[in-house]
Amino acid sequence: DRSNLTEEQRRAMLTRILTAFGVEKNIAADDVLAQATAFYDYVESTFAPTAYYREWPLQMQVGSQFMNGIADLVLESRQGLLVIDHKSYAGAVATLPQKAQ
Repeated sequence: DRSNLTEEQRRAMLTRILTAFGVEKNIAADDVLAQATAFYDYVESTFAPTAYYREWPLQMQVGSQFMNGIADLVLESRQGLLVIDHKSYAGAVATLPQKAQ
């Protein structure tokens, strides 16, 4: 979502995306738009970010092991950095703690 776009521009962009994936009949653009707006309202009121970095590459070294990835969203604020990275898992809920390790 691009917060610098008008609501109509956001709706048009979302409609194009939903149509491209063939899910426009199953997912209402206005519902997704409302969720995105609620998400950004929460982020703004809770963290007051000074910068948003979307699809931000991350690297970390622990001992001799290197980890690379791309975070969905990194927020910069007075408190520091906040990494928001959505994951999906097709397994059973009971197996989530094991998968997370």
